[in-house]
Amino acid sequence: MKEKINELFNYRKVPYLLSFLKKKEAKQLKKKLIKLQIAIYELDSYLEANWKLKEKKLSKYWEKIYKAIEEFGYSREQAFNLSSHIRRYQLHEVQLRDNAMPTRLNMEYYYHYKSCDVRLIRQIIIDK
Repeated sequence: MKEKINELFNYRKVPYLLSFLKKKEAKQLKKKLIKLQIAIYELDSYLEANWKLKEKKLSKYWEKIYKAIEEFGYSREQAFNLSSHIRRYQLHEVQLRDNAMPTRLNMEYYYHYKSCDVRLIRQIIIDK
């Protein structure tokens, strides 16, 4: 999974953004960003692999995401706000279960939310 994340980060120019920080700070930040991306991928994987979702399971995935965001120094409320686009993307995934296909959405709108993880990571880097 880390290789997949490194490919994503490279493709989305995350190392370039990190290059504006001191090396030690960039290394520590990247480690936390990978942890956050893993938490997001785990949620996404659960959504894709399970047609019947369990609220308790979803809560565990979200708790990992919130804690990963909080490791950057954000409060729980800030973590909740920063992850709003991930929740919107989750809603789109859930709507598939009711035959609400993504093709009903404007593709720019859909991909805006599909790339929410990268935008979140960029926002965290910019904040630092």
